[in-house]
Amino acid sequence: MSSGYGQSGWGDPLVTTPDPFDNLLNHVCDIYRITGGSVDKYGQPVQFPVRIAATVPCRISSEGKSNPTPGDEYKTAKEVAMGHYKVFMREQEFQVHPALYLVIESRWLNILSVNAQRARLNDTIHHLECRVEEVLPSFFTPPPVQ
Repeated sequence: MSSGYGQSGWGDPLVTTPDPFDNLLNHVCDIYRITGGSVDKYGQPVQFPVRIAATVPCRISSEGKSNPTPGDEYKTAKEVAMGHYKVFMREQEFQVHPALYLVIESRWLNILSVNAQRARLNDTIHHLECRVEEVLPSFFTPPPVQ
């Protein structure tokens, strides 16, 4: 998805220049959703992660030890939160939302919120800022990240 950075507005053929933002994306992440469908021998739903995107360029930034922005309140269920971060990435072909997980360097991150940042030139989405927290999900054993 193009950010529109460097596009000429003078009727010239579409000329784009590299966006410096892409040079800041120094990590890659996999994006997972949690699915179910089967039940165990006790009738409890079995949930497991399904990767929906792999090696997505991103950048992770620490927000401190465990300090959400004042005024933000997030609830987590059945997990142990270990730290809050922001993850920056380009817009994806699917909607990135709080029901998804990111995996960066074998660390599982629960998405708390997603904020789309718009480009000034043409009001298209330039990038996404995801508020995340590192978690140890209790409902599945994370598969080894390859």
